[in-house]
Parts: sequence; C-alpha cells; structure tokens
Amino acid sequence: MMTRLYPMPANPSDLEKKLLELERVNRALQDDLSARNEENAKLSALLNAAGDLADRKRTEDDLRAANRALRAISDCNQALMRLPSEPELLDAVCRIVVHTGGYRYAWVGYTEHDAEQSIRPVAQCGFPEGFIERMRVSWGDNERGRGSTATAIRTAQPFVMQNLQSDPRFAPWRQHAVELGQQAAISLPLIDNGIDSGKVFGALTIYAADPLAFNETETGLLVELAGDLAYGIVAAHTREALERSELRLLLALDAASLGMWDWNMSDGRIIWSPLLEALLGVAPAPHHSYDEFFLRVHPDDRDDAARAIELARDSHSVFDHEYRVVWDDGSIRWAHSRGQFIYDIHGQAVRMVGVVADITTNRKLTEQLQQSQKLEAIGTLASGIAHDFNNILSAIVGNIELAQQDLPAKHSASISLQEILKASRRGRDVVRQILAFSRPEIQQRARLALGPIVTEAAKLLRATVPAGIELHTVVAPDLPDVHADATQIHQVLVNLCTNAWHAIAQNGNTGKIDVVLTDVQIEEHAFSEPIAPGRYVCVSVSDTGVGMSKETVQRIFEPFFTTKSKTKGSGLGLAVVHGIVRSHGGAIAVHSTPNEGSRFDIYFPAVASHSEFESSANETDRVPAGMGQRILYIDDDEALVFLGTRVLERFGYRVEGFSEPARALEVFSQDPSAIDLVVTDLNMPGMSGLDVVRAVHAIRADIPIILASGYIDQELQRQATAAGVARIVYKPNSTEELGRAIHKLMAELTG
Repeated sequence: MMTRLYPMPANPSDLEKKLLELERVNRALQDDLSARNEENAKLSALLNAAGDLADRKRTEDDLRAANRALRAISDCNQALMRLPSEPELLDAVCRIVVHTGGYRYAWVGYTEHDAEQSIRPVAQCGFPEGFIERMRVSWGDNERGRGSTATAIRTAQPFVMQNLQSDPRFAPWRQHAVELGQQAAISLPLIDNGIDSGKVFGALTIYAADPLAFNETETGLLVELAGDLAYGIVAAHTREALERSELRLLLALDAASLGMWDWNMSDGRIIWSPLLEALLGVAPAPHHSYDEFFLRVHPDDRDDAARAIELARDSHSVFDHEYRVVWDDGSIRWAHSRGQFIYDIHGQAVRMVGVVADITTNRKLTEQLQQSQKLEAIGTLASGIAHDFNNILSAIVGNIELAQQDLPAKHSASISLQEILKASRRGRDVVRQILAFSRPEIQQRARLALGPIVTEAAKLLRATVPAGIELHTVVAPDLPDVHADATQIHQVLVNLCTNAWHAIAQNGNTGKIDVVLTDVQIEEHAFSEPIAPGRYVCVSVSDTGVGMSKETVQRIFEPFFTTKSKTKGSGLGLAVVHGIVRSHGGAIAVHSTPNEGSRFDIYFPAVASHSEFESSANETDRVPAGMGQRILYIDDDEALVFLGTRVLERFGYRVEGFSEPARALEVFSQDPSAIDLVVTDLNMPGMSGLDVVRAVHAIRADIPIILASGYIDQELQRQATAAGVARIVYKPNSTEELGRAIHKLMAELTG
C-alpha cells in the first residue's frame, strides 16, 4: 500500500518535518517493494501452475513496471532528502526515471506566461542535445498545445497518450516520435501545494518505447512521483528564497555596520555573524556561548547588561542596552544591542535574536559635542564676566594713566603705579585667554619680543606648579622680534608647560621643566610640514616626565585626543597650540622617549630689523591733541563714563558722557549736527552698542561711530561693518590707544 506525501508547507520552518516524513515514506516504499517482490514470487508460482502463458507474461510485465516505478520513487525520495539545488533535483529525477524506471525519455517543462504560452524545458534525459527546445510545446489551447504535456497542465490532471504514432493530437511531433521510437507518453502536472496552493507551474512528461505502456497501477505510482517532485521543486524555491533573503539581510546588516546574534536557549549556543565576531574581537567559530559574550563585556558593565537581559526576558519587552567591549589587547569599544526574546506556548523564553552596532565613533563624537557645548557655555559665561571685569580694568588702567600724567617726573609713586598698570594689563590678557579657548578671536598681531612673554608666563606658572618641579627659563641675547599675537603666544607657553607638569606628575611631582629661547636658521625641507627657510625664534619646552611612544606622538595634535584622565584635560590643549603656531607661519617638532621625557620645539618666523611693522610698534607715546571736536561718549558703567570724559577732554575734545543710551540718543536727536563723533560700549543692558549705532544712523547717517568691546570676533566684525561702525576698539584700552584711534579716524574724515 502506497503512502501519500504531505504537500509543501507554506511556512518554510516546517521543512525539517517534511524531510522526516520523506525518510519515513522512503522506508515504507522499501518495505512495500520487498512485499511486492514476495507477492510476485508467489504469483509467478501460481501462474506457472495455471499454464496460461499469455496472462502470465502480461502480469509479469505489469509487475516489473510497477517495481521499476517503485524503485524510481524510492530513489527520487532519497534525492529529495539530500536537499539538492533545483537544477540538480530536476536532472536527478529525469535520470532516475530513465535509468531506474526503465522508460525511454523524460523531461520537465515550466509554464511561461508569454504571448505563445510556451513551455520552457528545464531538464531532460535521453533526448539528443537541443531536441526538446525544437519541439516548441505550448500549454495554450492551440495546435501545439494539444499534446499530453499541455493537456496535463491545463487540466491539472495526469494525461496519458498510449499510441503517439496514431493519436491525431500528437500530429505536430509525430515525425519526431517515429525517429526516437516513442510509442506512449504520460504527462504529470506539477502542482504548487505551498504558498500558491493548487497552481500548476509545469509538468513531468515520460515516454515509453511500447504502446499501451502505462496501466492504472503504474500511472498511480508516477502520480506519486510527480507529487514528490513538485514538493522538492517548491522546497528548493523556498530554500533559495530564504538564502537570498538571508543574503540580503546580511548585506543590509553589513551596510549598516550591524552584527547579528541568534541565541538558542535550550542548548546555550549563540551564533554570531562575522561582523559581530569582529566587533567583539573573537575568532570566527560555528557557535559561541553566553559566558563567552560576558567575558568580552567590560567588568564594570556586566551586571547592568545581565539585568537588562533579564528585564527584557521577564517583561516580554525589547532588550536595548549600551555597554563596553574589551579586546584582548586592552582596547575598548562601545556597543549598542537590541534584541527580542521568542517564547514557547508556555511563555518560556526559548530563543533570543538581535543586532549589535559599534557606536564607538558615535560615543566619541557625542563626547566631543558635549565638550564643545561645555566650552561654548564657558565662553558665554566668560563673555558676561569679561564685560564686567573689563569695565573694572578699564577704570583702573585709565585712572592710573591719568595719575601718571599728573605726577611729576621721578615721583616716588610712579614705580608703584607702573606695577599696578602692568598687573592690570596682564589681567586684561588673562580675560582674552579665557575667551580664546572657546571662541575664534580676531588676532591682534604686532611686532614683539618673545623674551618678556616667556618671563611673564613663567611667573604665572610658578604660582601653580608643585614645589617639587623646577621651572627654568633661558633667553638667548639679541633675539630678533616676531610678528605675533602676544595673548596667543602666552597661551601656547602655558599649555606646553602645563602638559610638561602633568607628564612629570605621573612620576611623582618631582622633575624639571626648561623653557629655552634661541635664534635658529632653518634650511629648506628641514621639516615634514611646509615651512619657508629662513631665520626663526625657537621656543623649546622640555620636561623630565614619562615621555610618549611613537604612536602617541603621531596623534597628540588631534582634537580631543588625550592620554590624561578626564579630570586632567580635554584633549584640546595641543590642538590649540598647533593651530596657533601654524596660523603664525611657524612649525612644531616633537622629541619624546618613554620614561625619559619630551621636548617641544616651536619655531616662529623672525622679523627683519626694519620691517613694515616697525612703524606701528614705535609710535610716539604722545597722542596728538584734538581740535575741540564734540564727542558723545556712552557706557553703562558710570565710572568709565567719568574716566572717558576726563581722558578725552585732556586730549583736547569736548565730551558729553552718558551711562543711559536712551538719554544720549535724546540729546543727540536735539542737535545731531553738533556732534562730531560717537563712542559707545557694545554690551549694555536694554540697548546694545549696535542698537545705539543703528539708532544714531537713523537720525544722522554720516556721523562716525567707534564701538568698544571686551571681545571681538568675526561675527561682531561683520555686524559692526553692516551697521556702519567706523572703528572697533578693545576694552580695556589705554588712554593712548583710545586717543590715537579717535585722532586717526578724525584725520581720515577730514582728509
């Protein structure tokens, strides 16, 4: 008794069940074949006894045909169980039908939905090369669609032609049948019992060398064979579709830099994709384990990760967690995992699948953004502090300068006043340094000597460097000047010396820092960085700290790269140093040996003895007097209004000072032509300096205006120019700086 195979399951996950069923059916076929052989032997004995030779021969032929069909079905089932590809399966079935089944020819064709409704041959056995293609069979209801193959496809039923050489429906191919010795044919529809259940997608056609070759028993067995073949074809399609889907998924995951895992909780095995293995820093393997995963998780993150997994499992929610991964070499990566548990009918978690993203770069960018936002907040805070502090410094500097002018020469208080003035100016520079950390400032370059700047920086550093660290400065005689921004040069020195201090501190706060200034001549191609040959002033900062490896030296100028702890630095110091030196046309050379120390050589281009910058640096101390021009002076600080009025009147101007912008505008609007110049502060409550500029120009468009600010950047420069500001001056400024700015502007206006 034959056992019918189950149809192809719609869900590909049932494929394993179907294979088990195939194996069971194959065993049944073998048993059935053995039983039939025994029955055949008994029947042969009976026939011999009866003596009816004709009936005996016919019965024996039927039995042999049935046995061949049974063997063909058994071999086809074994081929199916090997899960070959579709072409391999089709070729195997055609060969089995011919060689094991004993038939003359066999071929498989698929329906095409073209205009001719043609049948495309996909496999054959026994035919000459290209013969099937030349038959041009159609499954439509036309002259070439009335053979057995087309009829079986259209009716979805097996169709037998017992005499091809006389059957009129086979007329288009009769000559071929005669040539090949084809006498009978059976066509078996291939029906999709999977997703497209009931759809005929092709046919298996078998030819015999004898007429009347296909009896009822044999036909039934071949129908079973076609059903198994249809199942195998659909299974191959499904498997190939799954493989393509998996490939697309893997390509998409790789494109998105996502690793994937599949955890079978029944045996504890976890499959990791190659990208996930690379992220975790492990060698490829067929499977991994839960413990192996946690060995890769940073020790400080393991408990949180385990709790997150348990929470997702118990609450039937999505697992979503970030953690650190530690490689064998000690390097750390950041990972972000998302996963989902799969539960059985009892609600027990049996499987977990998910993806992992390497977010190391994102974490670094986030930290950099947070650092940038922090610096921006510091800059905003510093701007507010700078405004108030600059007002205080302006009052101190201005009144000291006035006091110096009022005192007779060589007065005993002159030395003290000069020291107060120097300290006040240093305070002004400190404010500019604070602002320079977070905002791009318009550089105020001038010809200057680096020796005094080094000396001032050393004084500042000695107050903060631990007592066990020696700080020495050596300035060579007769050094040339450089054209530079004094504040930025000061910042370079402070950053380098602070780094040296921190390097020494790693060895116990005992060591030495040397700052040496020398005059050097640089030849062409002396540096890997582009730098013009010529005379330079070299600032060398060396320390006896821990030193650096070659790999670290290659990265020290990268923004946010640091070897210090989070509490010691942001990784910006050397990046700022590099930017300042390059903007000055200079270069940096780094020499470092682990456990011995480091030396930074900074090269600034020297200025010739008589340069284009010399005239501005050697301006006369005496400010040209005004000619009684009337100035409107506006500042929200009354002390500065009082100071500005006194200074400008001393320079020969008539001044009206106001601490309230609205009151100043009211006075100006009464007689605009009586005012020759307006000087206004930028940061004032209620109405900013730019608001004052616009309001003044709305009353009188041609009046010159000077804007004073404690901080000048590109954006302020742009806005001031757009508003029609004639000059921008720093606060705090000396009385001479303000006097010269006014005199120069008035001279330009009068021609």
